[in-house]
Amino acid sequence: MTPIKIAQITILWLLLLLPLSLTGCGTRTAAQSPDPGPKPATRQNAVDFLTDYRQATAIATQEGRPMLVLFTLPNCVGSKTMLDITFADEEIQKFSRHFVCVQVDGSKETDLYKSQHITHFPTLLCLDSLQQEIGRLSGNPSPDQLALHMHAMIRAAAAKNVAAKTGPVIRR
Repeated sequence: MTPIKIAQITILWLLLLLPLSLTGCGTRTAAQSPDPGPKPATRQNAVDFLTDYRQATAIATQEGRPMLVLFTLPNCVGSKTMLDITFADEEIQKFSRHFVCVQVDGSKETDLYKSQHITHFPTLLCLDSLQQEIGRLSGNPSPDQLALHMHAMIRAAAAKNVAAKTGPVIRR
């Protein structure tokens, strides 16, 4: 391979990787994400997220509902896309009514995201009403992919809730 060909390939790889480094997502620690300033106006017709994790766990426990915890970073393109597009989807909004939804800012709640072993942003964590993990999804799924995941989590939470109320099923 000639030096010119190697240089061309190197430049091509750099151009392909540059957009990934500018998104603010991935394994970047929350402490490295600068504060973007004031939040934009509330999105119309989107999922209403609580922002206080402790309040959300209290509501989930009291109402016996599962939690949908969205870990985001302020300057993460994937987080913004998930909030502005994916959660604005009508089907996602309908599924979200089965959950207590809370958005956790990874740049402010570092202890919480570390305790939940969050390594990429955005990450969606589904917990039952006792805060036991049912499932998780990292990255930026399409609304259809997220709807399938949410449907499965609703069924898993319901099955866990029934098992907790009735005890183990003994088959003979």
